[in-house]
Amino acid sequence: MNNSYLYENFRMSGQIINEDFLLLLIDNNGLIEVKSINIDNHFEKEIVSLKELCEGQHDNINQITQFINNSLKPKLPNRLFNYCKELDKAYQSVIVNVDIGIQDFLSKRDLIYTNQKNASREEKEFDLDENINELKSEIFEKISLWFTVFNIELAYDKAKKVPNMLVYSHRISGWSNPEYRITVNLKQQVKTNFGYGSVSYFYSMLIFKDIQLTPFSEWIDYEIAKFSEIIRYTKSFAYRLLKGIYDGKRVYQQKMENSKWQDAIDYTKTACNVSLKDEVNFVRKYIIDDC
Repeated sequence: MNNSYLYENFRMSGQIINEDFLLLLIDNNGLIEVKSINIDNHFEKEIVSLKELCEGQHDNINQITQFINNSLKPKLPNRLFNYCKELDKAYQSVIVNVDIGIQDFLSKRDLIYTNQKNASREEKEFDLDENINELKSEIFEKISLWFTVFNIELAYDKAKKVPNMLVYSHRISGWSNPEYRITVNLKQQVKTNFGYGSVSYFYSMLIFKDIQLTPFSEWIDYEIAKFSEIIRYTKSFAYRLLKGIYDGKRVYQQKMENSKWQDAIDYTKTACNVSLKDEVNFVRKYIIDDC
């Protein structure tokens, strides 16, 4: 199946990479192909029940927290997930802790009633229902995110079990540069640093017969951590966005999106198949022409 058609099929149906499905690179008997696997929703009934509760009238926060404690706690063990809602934003990790979450929801409900009393004493307007509904929307959004991170982690586990799987798309925060042997003569490193704000990156490096193909390099300066690194790569899958002009110099930010995984996977697939069919053409296209 044509890979662009595969992606367009998902896009036209409203499905999104790393939200509804993962993209995989597969070795199919010497031919490198792109496949996909669904990110299954393991909390379909729970999300429906939670939504109904959070859309209920007036203050039913106790009922919501009881549902979370009784129905969700057994399925949501405490965990820290290195998950990026947005690949190029900072501080993206998700902490799942049902007990702390419930305490937080109840404390915020108590604060709403305290604010109502203060407003009444000061003869100010205060919309109790509006504040309670905002809290219920916050609860639904937070628990939905917990479902999302568990679902994608289970999808990663499923991807790792796919026979002859070479690379899979992800939205994992932190430094990652796993090396994959794609063919006998070709390896690839997918260099990602999602979740580090303006210094996030998304690169691919090809290694042909133990020679790193690195026509490009970037100076990455971690101002808060007080260190820098030079990253060499074959191709970038981010785009540069002008942040502003400081001291007369243009300052850019690397922007990246989950949809760019399609470009990254397709790029590797094409390079691999060219190297398998015609090494002379591969050297000309990916080494001589790039240099």
